[in-house]
Amino acid sequence: MKENKIDQNKKIILFGAGNNGIKLCKILNNRVAYFVDNDVNKIGKNICGVKVLSISELSPIYEDHLIIVTPAMSKDIELDLEKRKISYVTLNEYMNNISQTDKTIELLQKEYDIIPGKIKDCISIPKTNGYQSIHTTFLNDYNEIIQTQI
Repeated sequence: MKENKIDQNKKIILFGAGNNGIKLCKILNNRVAYFVDNDVNKIGKNICGVKVLSISELSPIYEDHLIIVTPAMSKDIELDLEKRKISYVTLNEYMNNISQTDKTIELLQKEYDIIPGKIKDCISIPKTNGYQSIHTTFLNDYNEIIQTQI
C-alpha cells in the first residue's frame, strides 16, 4: 500500500540495511528509528547505531513511522508490504520529495567525508525557541574539519 504523502515529521524506518539504507541513514541521522531487513544475519543487530528488525516486528509500529524501501531491486519487498497493508515509499519517491536542505546535505556527502554522528537535525526536531537548522561536520580535500549550518 503506497504512501500518498511524505510526512517529514515522522520518524523513519528504512527497509533494507544494505548500502542504500546505510547511506540514507547517515544523511538522515537522528530521524531513523529502525532498519528492517529480510537477512536473518542482520536482524537484531545495530547498523549505524540503529536496530535492525524483522518484517514481522514492523506491523505493530509502522503507522507511527515513514517507511522507505531502500533496495534498488525492491519489487518483492513492495509486494510483501502491500500484502500486509503497510504503507511505504520507495527510495526514489522519497529522494524526489525531500526538502532542499536534505538535497544540500546529500550533495555535501557526495563531495566530502561527513563525519559520522556529526549531523544535528534541528529542522525535523526544532529547538524550543523555534530555531531550525542542520549542523554538519565534514572533512575537506585537505583533511581540515569544516562545520556548516544550513
